Amino acid sequence: MTSIRNLLQREIFTPKEERLLGIVHVWKGGKKKKNSILCAAVTSERPVQISLVKVKSDRWQYKQSTCWAMEDLMLVDGKDAVKDTAEFDFHLNKVYKWVASSPSEKIAFMTCMWKLNQRYLQNKVKFINISPDILQGKAVS
Repeated sequence: MTSIRNLLQREIFTPKEERLLGIVHVWKGGKKKKNSILCAAVTSERPVQISLVKVKSDRWQYKQSTCWAMEDLMLVDGKDAVKDTAEFDFHLNKVYKWVASSPSEKIAFMTCMWKLNQRYLQNKVKFINISPDILQGKAVS
């Protein structure tokens, strides 16, 4: 995944002077597996702007599909705080239902988003149904 991350940084985020901080491979819940990548990125200038970017891939070519400001994100629903699940929802202008490629990839992305929310948005985004250990980056078995 490091090579994909480096490729996304170089092709999509560097030209916009943004830094890619987190990625998760997803598809829409309840739909055919049409893979996308959700990315969390920050601008280099102050005040920092956080973007959630949906990137579509066609073989090894990546193209930005949709971009949201993280400050527009109202709620992140992890679906289950006890059981490992790859599903999660984002409540923006509508509810986006996602399934990550694995629970561990979802956990890493949720941790990244939690840290961005704490650092730059003063906990504006509400996180529910996610273990507090996961949000704070503590190892869970």
